[in-house]
Amino acid sequence: MQLVAKGTLGSNVLDLVLCNRSNIIYDVSLGPPVGTSDHAVVTFKLNIINKRDFKAADFDAIRYYLGNLPNSVATVDEKYELFITILSRCMELFVPIRRVPIHHAHLPQYLNSLLQKRSLAWDRARKYDTEVHWKTYERLDHKFSRNFFKYNKSVENKIIHSKS
Repeated sequence: MQLVAKGTLGSNVLDLVLCNRSNIIYDVSLGPPVGTSDHAVVTFKLNIINKRDFKAADFDAIRYYLGNLPNSVATVDEKYELFITILSRCMELFVPIRRVPIHHAHLPQYLNSLLQKRSLAWDRARKYDTEVHWKTYERLDHKFSRNFFKYNKSVENKIIHSKS
């Protein structure tokens, strides 16, 4: 199933998000182009990032469960297989699963503010399609790109000159 519904280059849908199950991807949207590209950026969220929350595990139950296991296998290979099976079952029973939040890049406030203004200008330019709106977007895009480049350069310089 293809999940991009609007044009990414004018009215043409050239950039796709493909998925075999509709519940994995959500909140598909278009944003302003990056750099010198003329294609809209396609963003979406994934609904599949889960992991075991060992901090919330029931360790008393785990100790009890592991302390009352039969030791009825003879070979090392059988013991290993039994151990893996029991440990997997133990995690299923006593270690809850939690959704891991997707973290966005941490930008300084002034860049986040510019990014929001740029995105708003992009939305307005696409909606109203006037020269004034496109010029506003282009001005904000240039300002954001210039400031973002300076920020990245300063971060790289800090890394290069840090004492490790």
